[in-house]
Amino acid sequence: MKLIPADYLDSLRWRNADLMVMLACLGFVQEVVSKSTSVIGTYGFQAFCDVLPFCAVSLATFVIGYCDETIFQKNPRTSLHLIACLLVEMVTELMKAHISAQKFEPLQRWINLPLFFLATVVLGADLLGQETPAWTNDYLIIYATAACTYFGMKLVIVIDEICRVLTIWCFDIVTPRPASMSFTRHKKLQ
Repeated sequence: MKLIPADYLDSLRWRNADLMVMLACLGFVQEVVSKSTSVIGTYGFQAFCDVLPFCAVSLATFVIGYCDETIFQKNPRTSLHLIACLLVEMVTELMKAHISAQKFEPLQRWINLPLFFLATVVLGADLLGQETPAWTNDYLIIYATAACTYFGMKLVIVIDEICRVLTIWCFDIVTPRPASMSFTRHKKLQ
């Protein structure tokens, strides 16, 4: 009589891919912990607060995928575009605040609220043992479209403002921009 069945030992074998994922996860955790402690030690706790929206979006995405993976499976590209749009919007806002010496407002990320609502609906349905409502797929598509449109318009406005302040054109920095089209002339008139 064997103490350990042979099938059990076969199930413990790891593939190279499993080992690579485990090592990547360990490296990720090590990097997050070391960078977090370094940044908080250098810049204070406010730097950690600026990262909270990123964590919240990641957590909401995880909750949606964990509670009902079919939402992301039915709309893979839409889901990836939405999450990428939300994260890139936050990164550009953080960069803009840093460059312009303004305060980044981590709690005023209104564009993320529909994602939190969707995560709450999916989590509530999972906790109650119900099926996720059918409208979540349409909601995801509408939300992704609105978020990407908002972000696109925001980028156009910010790039235009930067070009006006620097008195350059967007894709041509050699040709001078007329002073009448820049913010510097308007500031001189005031």
